[in-house]
Amino acid sequence: TRAAWLRVRGYMDGRLRDYLGERFVERPVFHAPSVSDSLASACRDAPTLDVGQAQGLRLRGEPFLGSQLSCVASTGGYTKRTHSGLAVFRLPIEVPARYRVAVTTAVPGIGWNSVADTLLALRRDCQAPESELSCNDDERVELGSLSGVSHELERGDYFVLVGNVAPGPMDVTLFVEQDQALSTERTGGEGVHAE
Repeated sequence: TRAAWLRVRGYMDGRLRDYLGERFVERPVFHAPSVSDSLASACRDAPTLDVGQAQGLRLRGEPFLGSQLSCVASTGGYTKRTHSGLAVFRLPIEVPARYRVAVTTAVPGIGWNSVADTLLALRRDCQAPESELSCNDDERVELGSLSGVSHELERGDYFVLVGNVAPGPMDVTLFVEQDQALSTERTGGEGVHAE
């Protein structure tokens, strides 16, 4: 004589399925995003930031030797400086116009600070601070501590550098678009649209 437990499931008519046993799915292995350890390597490996498409990178917590960003803060007139590594993006421009480049999200990974405090610089030559066209601490106070710049750009390659005021690793996402309102003001009519 034997005893057995029988498990029965009831399904609504037409919603039957075969029991195939436990179906385990392998857990994906986590691979931390790579970070650059110098400005030279960040410039060399800079991903392309295309107009109208968001692009993300991780920057390391420690600053690059001799390669910090420094901007006069939008509020108060004092100078802020990065104390982290830098994320660098290459920005190719095909259509001359006014463009806005901005940090849309930033996750600082710092326990005491829930909002990242970014600095963003726009350069013609990635490793040459003297080629800087614009630098920003806080684009608009009401948007918080994320950076952004609007600038008239000619056809060619530019570089966008982003760092954090506080030390610590950070994931940043950037977005670039034509600044339609400013382009309209400049042309006195419809804004210039990229194809």
